[in-house]
Amino acid sequence: MSYIIIAPYSGEKEPLYTGTQHFHTKKLIILSESSHARTLKPVIEDFKKFKIPIEVYEKEAGWENTFGTINELVKKENSQQLLVNLGAADASTKCAATCAAFVNGIKAFDVMGNHLMVLPVLKFSYYNLLTEKKLLILKQLLLFKEDGCFLDVLAKKAKMSAPLLSYHLHGTTKVDGLEQLGLIDLHEREGKIIIKINTLGKIL
Repeated sequence: MSYIIIAPYSGEKEPLYTGTQHFHTKKLIILSESSHARTLKPVIEDFKKFKIPIEVYEKEAGWENTFGTINELVKKENSQQLLVNLGAADASTKCAATCAAFVNGIKAFDVMGNHLMVLPVLKFSYYNLLTEKKLLILKQLLLFKEDGCFLDVLAKKAKMSAPLLSYHLHGTTKVDGLEQLGLIDLHEREGKIIIKINTLGKIL
């Protein structure tokens, strides 16, 4: 099988070559900040010699930009053929790219020297676990930003009964709620539970 490899790039070139040596590559997509453009030029020339098509996406630094760019590529490309090469990324970018691969249900691997470590992946996309109701709740929580809100306030905003809202927040033994999915945090304030959307929830 041929793969489209997405590779966040922070200046280390060798993992790019190692990834394409281990996986039959039909296209390499590099995600890079503009500050790394100079070091990318010889890499681009090398892959032209290897006759592997290469695309470079310039992005700003930050979790949201890395995560968002990978999400857009998942929509654009055939997700069954996608791999994320984490080896050429710095620690922060690697973390964001790992999360993007995880929530989209695509494979990722890291490179350590000449060795590859394939990361575990969900059988289905994280997005498939989110119902329309759960997405609605997340969107409402975004409006409260860092403050969060009480359950009764959120129920009114989301136009749900308190028991139904609680079901989507806490889930059951068979169905994961937003808390189990790691998208919200629950805290106590004034003797009541306050609900906040966390970083992963915001990015989603």
